[in-house]
Amino acid sequence: MKKKLLVSLFLASQLPCFAQDDVSAYFLVNNGFDTNFNYGAELKGNIAGDVIHDVYGWTNETTATYTVAGTFAYNNNITFNGSSPLPSSGYNGSEGGALGLTTGWGMQLVYSQSVTLPKGKYRLCAAYYNVGSASAGNSLLAWIPDNGAQKSSDVKSFPKGVWKTDTLTFTIDARTEGKIQIGLGANESSGSGSHAKILVDYVKLFCDNVDKSELESAIFSAVDTYGDGTGVYSEELKKVIDEAQNVYDNESASPIDIISLTSRLNEVEQIYKYKNASDDNPLNVTSLITNPSFEDGTIGWDNQGFSTQTNSYFPGKSGSTYLECWVSRGSKVPDVNISQNLKGIPDGQYRLRVASGNIQQKGSDSSVNVGERQTGACVYAGFYSMPADTMKYKNLYFTVVGGQITLGLRTENATGNWVCLDNLMLYYLGGNTPENYAEYLSKYIEYIKNNMLTKHIHAKVRENAETAIAEAEKLIASETLDEKAMADAKVELDSVVTNINASDAVFADFAEAIDYAEKVRGWYEDDVNKFNKMDAAIEVAQVAYDNVDLTAEEIERATQTLENVTKVVDKKVYTAKWSMGDVSNPNNKYYIGRTRQSKNWILFWEKDYGENPKNFVCGSHNIDVDEVLRHAEIAFRFYTDSLKFIKPGRSQTDTYKMVIRLRYEPTGWEATGSGVDSKIGLLTLTPWAAPSRNWQTLYHEVGHCFQYQVHCDNGDQNGWVYSPGNGKGCAFWEQCAQWQAYKIMPDNQFTNEWFSGYLSNVHKHILHEWPRYNNYFVQDFWTYKHGMDFIGKLWNESKNPEDPVEAYMRITGITTSQFNDEMYECAARFATWDIPALESYGASKIDSRPQPAMTKVDDNYWQINASVAPENTGHNIIKLNVPKTATTVSACFEGLNNEPGYHVINPTYAEWRYGFVAQLEDSTRVYGSMGKSTYSNPVDTISFECPDNCKRLYFVVSGGPKTYWRQAWDDNGDNDEQWPYKVKFGNTNRYGSPNLPDVTAVESVSAEDDVPSIYVSDGLFHVGQASSASDVRILTLSGICIKSVSAGSAIDIPLEPGIYIVDVRQTDGNCLLTKKIVVR
Repeated sequence: MKKKLLVSLFLASQLPCFAQDDVSAYFLVNNGFDTNFNYGAELKGNIAGDVIHDVYGWTNETTATYTVAGTFAYNNNITFNGSSPLPSSGYNGSEGGALGLTTGWGMQLVYSQSVTLPKGKYRLCAAYYNVGSASAGNSLLAWIPDNGAQKSSDVKSFPKGVWKTDTLTFTIDARTEGKIQIGLGANESSGSGSHAKILVDYVKLFCDNVDKSELESAIFSAVDTYGDGTGVYSEELKKVIDEAQNVYDNESASPIDIISLTSRLNEVEQIYKYKNASDDNPLNVTSLITNPSFEDGTIGWDNQGFSTQTNSYFPGKSGSTYLECWVSRGSKVPDVNISQNLKGIPDGQYRLRVASGNIQQKGSDSSVNVGERQTGACVYAGFYSMPADTMKYKNLYFTVVGGQITLGLRTENATGNWVCLDNLMLYYLGGNTPENYAEYLSKYIEYIKNNMLTKHIHAKVRENAETAIAEAEKLIASETLDEKAMADAKVELDSVVTNINASDAVFADFAEAIDYAEKVRGWYEDDVNKFNKMDAAIEVAQVAYDNVDLTAEEIERATQTLENVTKVVDKKVYTAKWSMGDVSNPNNKYYIGRTRQSKNWILFWEKDYGENPKNFVCGSHNIDVDEVLRHAEIAFRFYTDSLKFIKPGRSQTDTYKMVIRLRYEPTGWEATGSGVDSKIGLLTLTPWAAPSRNWQTLYHEVGHCFQYQVHCDNGDQNGWVYSPGNGKGCAFWEQCAQWQAYKIMPDNQFTNEWFSGYLSNVHKHILHEWPRYNNYFVQDFWTYKHGMDFIGKLWNESKNPEDPVEAYMRITGITTSQFNDEMYECAARFATWDIPALESYGASKIDSRPQPAMTKVDDNYWQINASVAPENTGHNIIKLNVPKTATTVSACFEGLNNEPGYHVINPTYAEWRYGFVAQLEDSTRVYGSMGKSTYSNPVDTISFECPDNCKRLYFVVSGGPKTYWRQAWDDNGDNDEQWPYKVKFGNTNRYGSPNLPDVTAVESVSAEDDVPSIYVSDGLFHVGQASSASDVRILTLSGICIKSVSAGSAIDIPLEPGIYIVDVRQTDGNCLLTKKIVVR
């Protein structure tokens, strides 16, 4: 027979067939949109916007959320997005329904179905009905092959109130995989009101001619499977082979006959293979598993914690990719799970062969286990399982009853550090015998006893379960197995499981409500009224929970009663629909049922994490949401109680909880803190970002939430919601958020990734936009001066349009000159971190500070380079050579006005402040007097008595204009004022350069007998009586005379500490003496 069939094939005609046959039913599902409506015929009214539905049979490829997409039963009592009523019937008077689409602003609503088409010529059709008032829009009807050019619609408008057809023709030269696409695209410049609102119906695929090669292949395969004709179901297979042969031999066979016989022959051959499968003749049905070797990642799988890996360390790897969950050696993997539900599969016996492993690695990259076999990981199929405890292939045998099974690998309290999975192979071993059925029921009963009856359920449900189990046990213990009775028993056991799950769900909801109520009670231990109210409600609830004789309705009422009391005591939840959607909708990305709460926070997780996952796994990230909330609470309390950003009793946080959105993003990073609707703080995190930098990222973003809360609570623009200086933002946002975080974790303030950036940018304005993540130290100086709560006060009392410096000066009541004095003090203290909050943490980092770049110029002066010249409020800290013993050191300073090569904006506002700082061996700090130069008096000399046992010596210079102006965030460094200078040192020098002699040791220019005696003692300048008349003038180093006296008699003149020039002249103007003096 087999030989005869083959001969017949070769004699058949190879001419193609031509017709126009509707082959939609063989390739498309729900192509008429006539089932599983999103909006049924009973509905009335208008369907509002921003609802994009999945459509039965179609893949939703839409990324837009604007405005409506879904299937409607024909019904002229309904509209969508303000359209006119729908027609009462479809294209050509058809019944059923259509796909409604409306969008705008360049968005696309797209649905598709994957198909594999044989070689042939095709026509793809669709019909549209416009119920809108505009006609614009783009049909997205298309044939898109996986390889090759696609064929797309050119329809750009839709007439109103009539059906319009759309047809594409395309030819396929070989069997091709691709997809059929439908949809509506909008133009970029207008919304939905300016576009058509269309109904899509009559999506049809016609075949005008089709090649017979696939039918030929199907006949060859079926003949080979038929063999000698002795197998079960061989007669049925032979009959369809003959029918297919007749169609193949018929030169006039239509495309529908060719396609239908090809499909039916493949189906019957598969039935034959199933009926003849056995343990000795297994049928490979691995194709029932989507992506069984993970070459497409985890597509088709429900993945909770596994990651793809491409290295070759796993011995069971097949192809280029396998799955793993890995932690460092000595650690243990978390609870993870990956599974796939196989539906519509034949009942019977199966063998699952899989490469899996669970080990504690012996060494790095090792696939060898150390110690005893590891536990806690298993491969499973339904309630059948086997341990995954080696790195070898294993077989799991199981029975399918009911046409579906869930298989996968899970860990629970696993002891290994590396769990692997790859290359699942599934084999069908034949149908179920009565003995197989009995064994299945026995396994099912064991599962119910061990996993279901251990739950807290209603007494009646438990009683019914035990009765059904007893009846099933009698059946399987009988000498004669009654297959129908066992099937009925299986139905009863399924009902038992359903009822147990329902009862467990009721009590589980109650237990969750009690657990949360107990948390709320604990949060308000200090509030007697709230605590007592919760305590009483919990006591009543616990009695109800323990009473398993109560009905489900009674338990639900008790749950609601407790939740009502809890809501009265607990803070409320505020969400904005524009930022989170409808949180009451379980299909929304964020849903109130997918939350976890603490006293001051509520955390929403995205839908892709699952409804209530044991572990929150996203790609390679395993995030502990309880830890997220714990750290958010730490920040909340600290920013409230210590920093006082908000004032309990006068804050929106008294009423509302701040909100956390945990995004499902396996590889991306997002960490943003702000708020919504001038109401409450909102924090958004991805799992990568949440715990990063030892939770510093979270503390930082919570800091932004509190900054926003200042604005909410004050009901105005306090808190720099505005951008000072009309720039792009306020750098103080980031600076303060950084500082807020490091006050929670002060040991990280000097060891983080931003500290070196701080040191290299201290010359810039303290509010400069570029190092805004680095400048988080000035707040420590301000809180040192005014108390820990001062930064909170600064935020709360800021006023538009002032920047933080202006607010600081106003609130503290100081002038710009006094502020500049403070900025010098700040720089001087930061030289050795001489602030109580910083001293111990910064001690080891004092010598990390880079030396400011300077150039040696004439007369042994050092000139600051333009790259580090101080800007407004910026500073330089110059490290100097330390004298071996107590020594007077000096510095001749000259501010450089209008110096070429520097940024010059307002040169006449120039002011410089400078001085010496010494740190002794016992860590004592000694500060010299502060010098000051200005635009009109740029030159001065100061000295400092450097003590013995000096360990470090610095010269500090700060720049500050006499009139302050704002540092705008404009990302432009060319308009940032610089205050250049040069300086020469005496008895010291820049660290590592040879010391210079004291610049104040200047000998007399002349010393005649008629010159009066001149000396300094105890801050007094002494002028002795001269033998002849002369005048004595005292000048600053810049040549300004500050005192003039006659030397006719002795006189004492008090002078401020500093260096001066003494000029003695005869009455005729002849110079007798010029000398520098130092007043200490």
